[in-house]
Amino acid sequence: MYGHGAVRGVVRFVQVDEHTTLIEGSLDGLTPGPHTLAVHLYGDTTRGVASVGEVFDTDTPEGGVAGGSGGAPVGGAPAAETEKAGHLGSIFADAEGHATIPSRVIDERIHVGRPVL
Repeated sequence: MYGHGAVRGVVRFVQVDEHTTLIEGSLDGLTPGPHTLAVHLYGDTTRGVASVGEVFDTDTPEGGVAGGSGGAPVGGAPAAETEKAGHLGSIFADAEGHATIPSRVIDERIHVGRPVL
């Protein structure tokens, strides 16, 4: 699976209202320890990370990269203006490779089903 072994799981984005998006999910098959979560420009995984594009950002015309790095932890404070909207923080996989993403509000720059203008 594109160099990611047997990683499987579900991550749900739920648009509660115009300003509130929730993220939740679970993943299995990860290496134990911390992992970074990020939304990328494309859903094309045919070449693994080589085809998903840059981390999503609403501050550039094409939704691409802007300055900054990192991001608020999932459910943490909104990201600073220089951080990419697609940076969702970190999760931790246990010794069996399982990680849970508890239901949390994420950066309001991420919307489900609404085009970015």
